[in-house]
Formats: sequence, C-alpha cells, structure tokens
Amino acid sequence: MDDAALDVISHCAPLEFLELVNCRRISDAGIIALLRGQPAVRALLLGGCTGLTDTTCHALAGLRELEDLRLVRCEALTDEGVAAVGQIVSLEHLNLNDSTGVGSKTVRAVACLPRLRELRLAGTAPISDEALRELGEAQTLEALSLAEHRNIGAAGLFEICGLERLVELGLRHCLNLVDDALAELARRPTLRVLDVAGCTQLSRAGLAHLARITTLCELGLAYAPSVNDETVDLLTSLKELVVLSVAYCPALTSAGLAKLAALPALKQVDVRQTLGFGPSEVGSLRARRPELEVIDS
Repeated sequence: MDDAALDVISHCAPLEFLELVNCRRISDAGIIALLRGQPAVRALLLGGCTGLTDTTCHALAGLRELEDLRLVRCEALTDEGVAAVGQIVSLEHLNLNDSTGVGSKTVRAVACLPRLRELRLAGTAPISDEALRELGEAQTLEALSLAEHRNIGAAGLFEICGLERLVELGLRHCLNLVDDALAELARRPTLRVLDVAGCTQLSRAGLAHLARITTLCELGLAYAPSVNDETVDLLTSLKELVVLSVAYCPALTSAGLAKLAALPALKQVDVRQTLGFGPSEVGSLRARRPELEVIDS
C-alpha cells in the first residue's frame, strides 16, 4: 500500500471503515488526499504506519464522524500533533499504544472529549499526575490502559481509580500503584477487567480491596509478591471471575491454586513460572476441572 493506492481509495464510494495497518510506504500527503475523498470515515486503523507525522493528526482533526482511531506504534508522532485529535468531538475509541512521542499534552487534550469511552496509552511517553488528574474528570471513559508507565505517581493513579464508569483498567507494571488507590477502585460498581501485574507495592491490604470488586471477570496478578497460599483466600469472593493470571508468583503453591480453582466461573488460569506448582499438580487440577484451561508453559 502506498500513496497512489490511497488516491484510488479516495475516489471510491463512501467508506466507514479503513484498515491500513503496517503500511510503511504511505505518507502524510497520501492520508490527506484520502481524507478529502473519505471525510465520513468512522473507523481508521493506522497502526505501524511509521511514515506518518503530526501533519496527519492535524488533518484528522477536521473529521466530524470519526469514532475509532488507532495510531499504535506510530513513532514519528508527537504531543504537538496528536493533541489535535482532541478536536474530534465524535471520537469514542483512541488507541495510542507504543507511540512513544505521545504523552501528557495529548492526555489533557482528549480528556475533554464528550464521547470518549476507550483510551489506550500503554508504552507512550511519560504522563504527569496533573494530566491524569484532568483525565480523571472524563466521566464517559469505560476502558483505560496505562500499562508499562512505571513512573506514574501514586497521586495520578489515585485520580484514575476514581473514574466512575470504568469497566476495564490496565495498570500493568505501574510501579507506584499503592493499596489506597485500590480502595478507591473498589467503589466502582462497573469494573469487569483489571490488570495490576507487576505492581510490586501492592500488599495483603491491596488484595483485600481487590476482593471487594466482586464484579471482576478478568484479573491479572502476575509478578505480585503478595500473592501466596494465605492471601488467595481473600480472592475467593470473586464469584464471577472467568480469567485469572498468577504467573510468576513464586510464593503460590498447589494449596493456594486449589482454593482459586474452586471459583465457580473460572475458565482460564495462568500459572507459568509459579514455582510451587509442578506438572503433577497441573495434571491433578486438570483432572478435577477438565473445563478449566491451565496455562503452564
């Protein structure tokens, strides 16, 4: 795919969905020509289009019907350009994962979007507590990923945990996540998916707060040093849990896994590198719960 092909597409009948993932030969000029001919596009997937710059973002700002925009791994983009996306008032879904030039300015710009429901910022540039405080006012937001933001402050994470409509929250390897933030999160009656893998400051008190989020159906606890045979008792209240990861939790043994395996809705459990859980224990668990998918390698 190149700019010439985009010019052809621009003259096609009106399109609502365009996927141009990993099209490294397209440029800003090609996207601008495309948008002139397809101004009513509703979903635009541009992940891995490394030739695009901030100029494309300024062109996108003129769209009035765009609902889903994905700019994953667009490494040439910066805050100066992507902040223009905050002018697309129709936007509901925005994925900027691994676009490493995007950070606080963009977060502030999109925080005011009136219809934004999903925002993915895993692996982007650092995001300040002040920007997260503004995002914490985005009461339409249902899904948020801040995975791999190891330096986000505890104050900013606390603001995020106050979002009232959250259904999905990804905080993998947010090293400053503390127990008190999870206490705030436990007040959210809508949360279904939570990933706190690698959040090493969480203690038994944090797991106790998690246990109060009884709506959870998917939970990531990989690399959690506080997960052991005693603390998993706290998680047995999660009767709706379907998917659980306790990978790389060396203090967990077969005794603890037996407690978790009793969860009635559980369909998948990841026990990779859980040192107290060997092949014989995996076989025993599979025999007891044949419908349960056990990931051990």
